[in-house]
Amino acid sequence: MSTRKVEPILISDDEREINDELESILWDNSAKFEKERRFLVVTIHFCALAAVFLVVLLTIAWRMYGPLIVRFYGDDIPLLPRPSRSLTRIDKGNSSPADRERARGSSQEDKTGEEEREQASQSRQRPRNGQM
Repeated sequence: MSTRKVEPILISDDEREINDELESILWDNSAKFEKERRFLVVTIHFCALAAVFLVVLLTIAWRMYGPLIVRFYGDDIPLLPRPSRSLTRIDKGNSSPADRERARGSSQEDKTGEEEREQASQSRQRPRNGQM
C-alpha cells in the first residue's frame, strides 16, 4: 500500500482571522435559528392543544346544556335552515311539465297539512262532555 503525503495548505494570518470570523457568524446564526425554530414548534403545539381543549369543552357544554337551550329557544335557533318559498318554487320558464306538477303537488300537500293542524287545534279547544 502506498501512502501519499498530504502537504498542509499554508494560510496566512489574515485569511485565518477571516475564516474564524465567518465560522463564528455561522454558528451564531444557526443557534439563533434553532431558538426561533424551537419557539415556533412550541407555539404551534400549544395552539393545537388549546384547540383540542376548546373542542372538548364545547362538546361537554353542548351535551350538558344543549337540550335545555333547544327546549327554551328551539323555535328561535335555526339548527337546520328551512328552505324559503322562493327556493321551493320552480321557475316556469325552465322546467318541464312534470316538474311543475310535482311543485304544485307539494304546495297542495303543505296546504292540507296546515288545514289538518288547524282542525286539530280547534278540536282541542272545543268543550268536552258539555262543559264550557
